[in-house]
Amino acid sequence: MNREIIFKAKRIDWRDLPKEQWWVEGDVQHTTSKNIILIVVDDYKAYPCDSSTLCQFTGLTDKNGEKIWENDIVRRTDLHVVSEPSVGFIEYDLKNTSFLIHWTDKVEYSPTYHWKDRLEVIGNIFDNPDLLEAE
Repeated sequence: MNREIIFKAKRIDWRDLPKEQWWVEGDVQHTTSKNIILIVVDDYKAYPCDSSTLCQFTGLTDKNGEKIWENDIVRRTDLHVVSEPSVGFIEYDLKNTSFLIHWTDKVEYSPTYHWKDRLEVIGNIFDNPDLLEAE
């Protein structure tokens, strides 16, 4: 399976930026600081980012064509009741039918692969932790 290997992380100066610029996608470069990494984008610009927010692209997109990243929260749009949690790739939020994406190198075997056209990214654990809270 060929898959694009890219990462994203939240910029350390995100509070000073519009929301659409909080995250940077590209290659990772480690720095001498434990807490900061650099994300290098196609035009060879490097942005200092918080290493605790580093996420890898899963190789999947949601029903709207949005990339699904590790630590994203997605909703299965055709599902109203979930009877049992899956293992490995996702965790269920049974009340909200939301899922937290975890990385696996076996995307083609993941429980979400055949649901691709029914998943919608609704946030991530860094910007929207409230989406996983039980009601």
